[in-house]
Amino acid sequence: MTYKELYQIKKSKIEKIKYQMLYFSEFDYRILKDVLYLTKQGKFKKTVNDVIIMADTETSKSRKNPYIKQKDGTIKYIPVSNYVVAWTLSINLYGYNLVTLYGRKPSDLVNTIWKIHHTMSGESTYIFFHNLSYDWVFLRTFFIGQ
Repeated sequence: MTYKELYQIKKSKIEKIKYQMLYFSEFDYRILKDVLYLTKQGKFKKTVNDVIIMADTETSKSRKNPYIKQKDGTIKYIPVSNYVVAWTLSINLYGYNLVTLYGRKPSDLVNTIWKIHHTMSGESTYIFFHNLSYDWVFLRTFFIGQ
């Protein structure tokens, strides 16, 4: 059986599933078990899961930046750190939007990514982040600690 034929069979199976927006713990990750993977040629052969995953976080400050009025009349703002208040992760499989998962804690996002990747059979999974350089500031501790 060719890859195209297998792709069409898997696609027809996935298209029967209605798109949903779910809290990350309510999703049946077993759906991703049969995701096809592609083999990347190069010095070392590597398999990549044939899925599109997009992620984003929303952050907020715990309070407004306090300030101190200087003797010369200028205002000096005291920095307040931001933190993640929500995240979303969308999965597109075989050209079909399967699900959007959401949660609140960055540790849940990292655990969800880990679970998705390890459910599929490929060695690598590509995830597209909206503004990764900004999100990385909040997520790096959770990714590196895993």
